[in-house]
Amino acid sequence: MRLFLALTPSPEILSRIVAFQARLIEELGKEGITWVKPANLHLTLLFLGEVPEKRMSALDQALDQTIGRNLEFQLRYFGLGKFGSLREPRVLWMGIQAPPALLNLALAIAQAGQQFMPEKPPPFKAHLTLARFRKPIGPSASEILNSLIEAEADTEFGAQYINRVSLVQSTLSSAGPLYKTLKNYQLRRKLC
Repeated sequence: MRLFLALTPSPEILSRIVAFQARLIEELGKEGITWVKPANLHLTLLFLGEVPEKRMSALDQALDQTIGRNLEFQLRYFGLGKFGSLREPRVLWMGIQAPPALLNLALAIAQAGQQFMPEKPPPFKAHLTLARFRKPIGPSASEILNSLIEAEADTEFGAQYINRVSLVQSTLSSAGPLYKTLKNYQLRRKLC
């Protein structure tokens, strides 16, 4: 099974993200850009890749113990950015304020998940992917993209309380990836 661990936006935050994404689509278009479907928007904590069925029980136990030791926290969505160069962007993303609790959670999950992965996971970068670029963009599109990133750098999309992590199965298809949540792992409640 092709798996990853993720945080999903609340319905309220998701509606704001989808409205913002629609505005970006109007500005940038769809040519050469694959926009993430609203149902697939998430923050990836760790991409595990292919995990054999026979290892699922051990993975479940490792995740349950690891995630349950981490505290709930608040996550803030803001800004716009890209991975890649000016003319060859790869990913357009929404920013995530990375509080220490998020970074600790991502690190703990990476350590627990490493035994189920063929290679060491890449460093965690808190972001929510909005689109992927399939090819380099021209000078005018590059100018529009960079103007949007500058204009939206400090835009706030809201905050939400995070109390669970989802284990998600990803099935690749010609229509794009299909995601199915296999299990939600609860974070430890904060005592006030």
